[in-house]
Amino acid sequence: MFAAIHIVGSNNALAAFDPASSAVRSSADDEEVERRTAAALAWLDAAFSAAQAANSPAVLIMIHANPGLEFGSADRYGFEDFLNELETHVQAYGKPVLLAHGDSHFFRVDKPTINGFTKNLTRVETFGSSKVHWIKVSVDPNSDEVFGFQQQIIPAN
Repeated sequence: MFAAIHIVGSNNALAAFDPASSAVRSSADDEEVERRTAAALAWLDAAFSAAQAANSPAVLIMIHANPGLEFGSADRYGFEDFLNELETHVQAYGKPVLLAHGDSHFFRVDKPTINGFTKNLTRVETFGSSKVHWIKVSVDPNSDEVFGFQQQIIPAN
């Protein structure tokens, strides 16, 4: 099961606007985050429900933002609702779950923790703007891990 969920950078758009810009954060901005996050959580629920119903061997969730899995909750405040819901689904699903994201432009494959749980969650973070390469993700529904990763380095970049 593959699902793309609209989770964005800058703490899911909750970070303060750049003071050097002329933009001023408004209640409409906060309302957009609230509506988008509710829709994202509903889509996450639907993806896991569909995966469960289809007896899918794994789930791949794609988002834009680095949700700060390498940080404590104080540094990922815009992502806590998403991460808590993800953790609940990962635990209940019990099969491999891959969270794919970009944003911080650092290639990594790891077994992060959300609130201390890591058993069947893998994260892959893609390369970014100053290092434009790509990652080949292979899917083998008959393997224990289901997903495999191979860096594809473009020498000119």
